[in-house]
This record gives sequence, C-alpha cells and structure tokens, in this order.
Amino acid sequence: MQGGEVEDLTLGCALTQGTTGVNVARHAAQVAGLPDSVAGATVDRQCATGLSAISIAANQVVNEGLDVALAGGLDSISLVQNPHWNGHRYKDPAVAQAYYMPIIETAEVVAKRYGISHQAQDEYALQSQQRTLAAQQAGLFNDEIIAVETMTTITDKASGDSSETSVTAGNASQLSDAASACVIMEKAEAAPRAARPTKWASVRLSLFRACWNATA
Repeated sequence: MQGGEVEDLTLGCALTQGTTGVNVARHAAQVAGLPDSVAGATVDRQCATGLSAISIAANQVVNEGLDVALAGGLDSISLVQNPHWNGHRYKDPAVAQAYYMPIIETAEVVAKRYGISHQAQDEYALQSQQRTLAAQQAGLFNDEIIAVETMTTITDKASGDSSETSVTAGNASQLSDAASACVIMEKAEAAPRAARPTKWASVRLSLFRACWNATA
C-alpha cells in the first residue's frame, strides 16, 4: 500500500494556533510524505472534532466514491497555554458568552444538571484507564502508539477564588500535545488487504509524526 492511494485527509483541530493555524491537515500530509495529490481539510467541532473528521471520511467512502481516506485529530495545548495565544477579538460580543466557557466549567454544569456524582466520574475514569491498560498489554495498540520525547511546562494559574468541584485531575481529560489518525476504506478495497493489516503501519506512524511536529 502506497501513500498515493489515499484520496483525501481530514483532520480535526479544536484550537488552531501557530503551525496548526492554516489547514494543518494539508501540511501534515506533506510532512508525512504523501504526494501532492492527497488533499487535506481541517475541521473544528471542539470536543467532537476528531469524531467529525472520521464521520466526514466515512461519508466520503459511503456516498462520494472514495476508496481510501484518512481521518483523525490533533491538538497542542502548548500552543494555547502561553503568551503566543492569539486572543485578539477572540470573543464576539454578538455571541452569548457562555459559549466561551472552558471545558472544565462545562463539565461542572453537566454534572450538576444531570446529577453525575464525583464518585461516578471517578469510577468511569478508572474503567477507561483499566481498559486502555488491558488493550496495551494485549498488544492491540502496538502499531498505533509511538514514543515522542518532549518537555512539559506546568503553570500555576490559581486565581485565589475558591469553589467546590466534582471534576478533578483523576476524571478529566489531560492537557497534552497529541495526534491520531485512522484509515477509512471501502470494503471492496479492504478485503484483499485483510491478511496484511500492518502494511498501513508506516503511513500511520509517519502521519502521526507529521501531526505532532505541526503542534510542537
């Protein structure tokens, strides 16, 4: 399988800043070594951004005649947690300010509205971690996960205000620079390759590196 067989690439990026600011999907395709014929589109649906990208790719295969598409998501918290964040006219006065609420505050609202307890969130978070560990120990992600060396900067942003919360570091999503992509393929194209699934490993890993480099 060659990279040129990919017909389109869709990546989701919720916070487009710096090198992710101008159609990072197209840039990632180039850095990954895919040919110029592979087009790229970047979408933003905040927390559901990666899922939207995969949905777009699936629709392209089911309804638009594509045989092979790539889709996934990427984000870099290090590009939006420092003075380089472009906040100029970030909030539109014509838009309700609640729409700019940070995700952790949104999670608190959801927890209170639907009666989701601190304990229930912790139990769900633990279950998710246990499933991830079991899958990794079983080698299910061997072709999908690669190690990337980097430095992490943690900034104390305590405002002095105090409040009771149910969303904690243990049950919330982490702050990270990360990327992931998957192949969406027409069944007739996938069937002959079923015995050789690792053929896509090199494309997946190079695409991941390209996505991650775009966020660095």
